[in-house]
Amino acid sequence: GRLRLWKLWLLWSWQMPFLRRENLCRYNIMDAYLILGTRNSKRRAILCDLISRGLGAESRAAVFISENENPSEFDAPLSSLALVSRYGENRIECAREVSEKSDVAFFVADASKNIADEIEAFKEICDAGIFKLIRIIGVFDCSLYGAAFDECAPFFDAMSHFCDAVLLSNRSGVSGKVVNEIKKRYKDECRPHTFQLAMKNGEVENPCMLLIDETRRISMVFDEYDPLDELELDEDTLPDEPFTVEKKADVYLEKLDNGLRRKPILNGDELIARYKNAK
Repeated sequence: GRLRLWKLWLLWSWQMPFLRRENLCRYNIMDAYLILGTRNSKRRAILCDLISRGLGAESRAAVFISENENPSEFDAPLSSLALVSRYGENRIECAREVSEKSDVAFFVADASKNIADEIEAFKEICDAGIFKLIRIIGVFDCSLYGAAFDECAPFFDAMSHFCDAVLLSNRSGVSGKVVNEIKKRYKDECRPHTFQLAMKNGEVENPCMLLIDETRRISMVFDEYDPLDELELDEDTLPDEPFTVEKKADVYLEKLDNGLRRKPILNGDELIARYKNAK
């Protein structure tokens, strides 16, 4: 009896295309890192270091860069270390195609677009079963932040909200006092993400520590949890009428009835334009 049922199940499953082994293994779920930052913040230089010193020799890395990004002197070194793809509106298709050849993905968010939109677009790839988010890493351009602190603070506050780790880049010509003020802003707010310094050539203090699978971000948009767990209910506090419980919207992703964000953020290019005007 049991053996016969098992054989029948195997025969049935083989006839079902979506259960066939070649389809189950057709796409590899990649460990993924989302990289946030503005243009010219040395994101690609940093990726060269993360891949060369932070990953094992057996890892097959893939890097995704927006078609809107300008060429970089680190494009060639990066291509020698990883499979580099340019994405446009076809993010999911691009990621799915590369997943057959790689097991670790570094997805560089489009600096010309809004951080909130980029977070949602990246989540769609995760929800499609192509990426498994490991960490979100933010690159703070200290020269930009220090030159226009008040204008930049809301943008970097939003980046901090989503990040597990923050790299302080472009510190040449920026006083240690300013760098410490940037760090102090977030430590005073008890932001859980870590800080590391990024050197002029893109090297970071400890690439392996940056890539560990440890969640330290404030945002819970990528987390699986039951909203009922947030309610303190017992026999005495149960409501009399039926009710529904929904996850609380992320403060930066929540939208108003008119479709606009409740807490809008400038995109990176708008920030740089404002910085140039301030300078």
